[in-house]
Amino acid sequence: MVYLLDKLINQRENAGFSRYRWILTDKQRLTLSHQKPEPLFPLTSILRKMTEYEVREDLGMKNQRNGTAEILTPEQFTELLGELKNPHRTIAAVCYFTSCRISEAVALKASDVVNGRIQFRSATTKAKKTKEVSIPKKLQDILTAAGLPTDGYLFPSPRNADRPISTKAFDLALREKCDYLGLKGVSTHSFRRSSITAMYRAGVDLKTIQQRSGHASIANVGWYIEAVDGAADTAGELL
Repeated sequence: MVYLLDKLINQRENAGFSRYRWILTDKQRLTLSHQKPEPLFPLTSILRKMTEYEVREDLGMKNQRNGTAEILTPEQFTELLGELKNPHRTIAAVCYFTSCRISEAVALKASDVVNGRIQFRSATTKAKKTKEVSIPKKLQDILTAAGLPTDGYLFPSPRNADRPISTKAFDLALREKCDYLGLKGVSTHSFRRSSITAMYRAGVDLKTIQQRSGHASIANVGWYIEAVDGAADTAGELL
């Protein structure tokens, strides 16, 4: 049982789901590591919890912590971007300006950026579908200034150029700068949530946002959007 669970978890981690071990409670870990696991925690139950966690993660849940990833204002995003150093600065910009996931950003290769568009390969996206996104001018300026590699991974690991930088390395750099700036509740998923919320507040319709973000349904997009304080009160005046 332990072998099968570890094998599935490793498959998930290789596909980009690097936080699945956190869904097991201490009691479940103890039970699974025991020579004679109790039937109280069958494998099917644990796998179901893994699937449920995947859905919660797609709705913007912060990895390893409770609550949703904090949404950055445009001013906070600009300030944070100014503190981050490359390649972390460029990775954050890619996540924000393309509304992509951190796992999708770090997996980008030089060949994925062509003619003013970024292609997220099906092997790297959660939906397992290739997605193309136009590159806004602000992002293009950042990409040009970054002096990125012309072949291989755009953000190679400093230890092995044949592998991309890890999401953990980016997360550590992000937390350090957020602590310095006093930004609370910000995670790697904040860039995606902030991007989607900003587009919605700017008047972009949900269908268009869905096409850009790559969500499987419009309903999932709605979970990313944070309402403006007092908006419900003023909405009635529009009738």
